[in-house]
Amino acid sequence: MSTTESTPSSVAAPARPGLMLAMATLGFALNFWAWALISPLGPLFREEGTLGELSEGDVALLVAVPVIVGSLGRILVGALTDRYGGRLMFPVISGITIVPILFIAFFALDSYALLLVGGFFLGIAGTAFAVGVPFVAVHDRDAEPGEEPIPAESRLNALIETVVGAERVVVLEPDFEGATGVPGHKPQGALRRFADVGPEGLPEPLARAARLVLELAGRARP
Repeated sequence: MSTTESTPSSVAAPARPGLMLAMATLGFALNFWAWALISPLGPLFREEGTLGELSEGDVALLVAVPVIVGSLGRILVGALTDRYGGRLMFPVISGITIVPILFIAFFALDSYALLLVGGFFLGIAGTAFAVGVPFVAVHDRDAEPGEEPIPAESRLNALIETVVGAERVVVLEPDFEGATGVPGHKPQGALRRFADVGPEGLPEPLARAARLVLELAGRARP
């Protein structure tokens, strides 16, 4: 399988890529810090007894809530990022995350129930994983048309569609070499063969992948 970023050369590059990289790195760092904020505090609350007598299960629940919310919330945030772009969703997620941080700091430090509520909304910070550049996945079906792949390959194909999204997956039948006529290592071979070829000269699977890349890049532009 290979992945292609949806920022082709035909789309204008950001004017200040260094600044954007620095801001994205800082944003991710702050969101991940917020997302993991309760994890080191859970055992401390139990040892000091500031929340009363807590069992190991109570501490585990306290730590697990933001992790679960962040993991499941990526599905929704990923879909919203595909539609509205990372430039909008990143500051939105970061701004929302400020609220539970302040809530925990000023209102929830002496209440287990309020910490659970704060931890639930703190999980939104964990969805920042899904705010990024959309990808198009190109992978081999490893089976001739009309034939079924082996079970392991079928499971892998289904997993790729689940993770990337079926609408952003281009499947090569029976495989890369058979679909494109390019032997050898896939990315380098395709680059050497098609670098100077226009869209009309690309094999249909690769042309479809290029169209998807351009479409996603267009959505991501402000």
